Amino acid sequence: ADTYFERDVVQERLEELAVKESELLAILHPEPRIHS
Repeated sequence: ADTYFERDVVQERLEELAVKESELLAILHPEPRIHS
């Protein structure tokens, strides 16, 4: 049960980091289509 809880927490943290990373990329590169 403990390992399942830990995995759930880790997964949640990873999702939060992914969201923050996406927000940072949006701020640093608001229009990435120009570079492509």
